[in-house]
Amino acid sequence: MHALLAALVSLGPHAADALAHAQDAPAAWVSMPPSGTRPASAAFVALPKRVYGYLPYWESIDLNAFRWDLITDIIAFSVEVGTDGTVSNPHALPGAALVSAAHANGVRVHLCATLFNTSGGNEVATFLASSSARAAAVQQLTALAPDGINLDYEFVPTASRDAFTTFVQQLREALPQAIELTLAMPASASYGGYDIPALASRANRLLLMEYDYHWRTGPSAGAVSPLASVENAVDGYLALVSVGAIAMGVPYYGYEWPTTTLTAGAATTSTGTSVLFDSVFTKFATYGRVWDTASQTPWYAYAAAGQPRQGWVEDGESLALKYRFARTRDLAGVMIWALGYDGARTEAWNALQLAYFPEVPIQPPPARGCSQAGTAPAAVVILALFCLRRRLRTLPRSAC
Repeated sequence: MHALLAALVSLGPHAADALAHAQDAPAAWVSMPPSGTRPASAAFVALPKRVYGYLPYWESIDLNAFRWDLITDIIAFSVEVGTDGTVSNPHALPGAALVSAAHANGVRVHLCATLFNTSGGNEVATFLASSSARAAAVQQLTALAPDGINLDYEFVPTASRDAFTTFVQQLREALPQAIELTLAMPASASYGGYDIPALASRANRLLLMEYDYHWRTGPSAGAVSPLASVENAVDGYLALVSVGAIAMGVPYYGYEWPTTTLTAGAATTSTGTSVLFDSVFTKFATYGRVWDTASQTPWYAYAAAGQPRQGWVEDGESLALKYRFARTRDLAGVMIWALGYDGARTEAWNALQLAYFPEVPIQPPPARGCSQAGTAPAAVVILALFCLRRRLRTLPRSAC
């Protein structure tokens, strides 16, 4: 346990989740055989923007009940690349049943390839410094690619910046033009290991991990994806690349920390624990839901055995505001970390549909209700009314 906590200190958000689930068995969809009779979704409508959703191998989803009408690209997470360039743990991805179901509904499947500095080490730098390791990875990933390859290297050190650009170019040149190449990117454009203009010219899209602004081992509690910080970060990227180069990430998770007081943003006293989207509504119902105006996100607080605790997790209202911002900036799309973290809840899908895709026919409201006591969040309702008034203006399909 101590080794795990030490590793989490230095890891990015995807890497931390991968480490926490390293011993998990793959979900059923990974090994299911393809269905030759699966019909396309009757509700499928060509979306005007891209929606990339990471699907971790350990997360269960129902391929028959999935909202195929609201996604364009699924990224199967992940195959692991070693420092010598070999694919060491493919987890049987991307999964024949997933590919079959996705293609039946017009959705692309990408295979995510990861390399993480698992203990604050030099894994990424070691790999990038070796021309033979880069060549081996290019050869193996090209052979495994379904509709796309996503590189998730957390994180590239500043000294390896040019080597990473070279690796991305080598992989792009080896892949058929029809196979897309996307990159998971740090939240901030100021991170030194990424030559953003050069990477944007070589990859099809940069997927911005706009979360973990407050992280599991951080000094204070707070929103994992505060809206103002996300807006500033995205605008920082847009100063370097075009809107067509970017998909903005949103989190389907948050953290709960032990804190010094119940005051919002109090100092933490220990490592936080993950709280996924599907479980936060029970927390809100039990401890109360408080809206934080500064971050435009919800949170809750309580004390257990005298220990103050507070949790900050996205819900439908906060996600809708982020989706609306991405639409306003006319970005190529959005990205979700991670599919399955919403469980059977519908609030996240509703936020995506109402705030980001007013062109898509509105589905009947779920029987269970939305995020606040069975009623739709106010911001979502307002956004829905606003979007419905603009139905006549249909945006062109962007970078699809």
